[in-house]
Amino acid sequence: MASGYSVAGSEEGLPERRMPARADGNFVRHPGVGVMSPRGGFVDYEQTLDEIVRRSGLRTRTDADRVVRATLRTLACCAPGDLVAALAAELPPVLAEPLSDAPRRTGVDLCGFIQRVSQLSELEIPQSTYAARVVFELVHESAGPGALAAVRLSLGHDLRVLFDAGARGAGR
Repeated sequence: MASGYSVAGSEEGLPERRMPARADGNFVRHPGVGVMSPRGGFVDYEQTLDEIVRRSGLRTRTDADRVVRATLRTLACCAPGDLVAALAAELPPVLAEPLSDAPRRTGVDLCGFIQRVSQLSELEIPQSTYAARVVFELVHESAGPGALAAVRLSLGHDLRVLFDAGARGAGR
């Protein structure tokens, strides 16, 4: 395919089911879920937004889009540019793009992070905080452990709590 993604579907006559990502590193379409990277992160932006809506309880894809951009742009402001670039390189383009166009290293504590995400996403603080955790959950599912650990260590202790909340996920 022109996109560089491998697509797999169900066999004719059999119900579609989730399939594991291919060992060769190509992307696989998970029926009813969307295109996922070998590490499990979503590649298709509409599917990513649908998943954020599903996991976070947001009402619309527009809300999900705003919270993805707000969360990742704010994260990019909190970590050194080279670490943000390394993380972006490991993420699907739909999650990497907001990291690449953000201003760099303004430094912010947890309260400032949450306030900024709320302001940029136009959501109330409790809703934007939970949705940011969901965004971090998808980042943890999509990126390799090296880039995640480097970004994590560059964050202040209070921000690590929110960043790490995504590593555990809801109900895990």
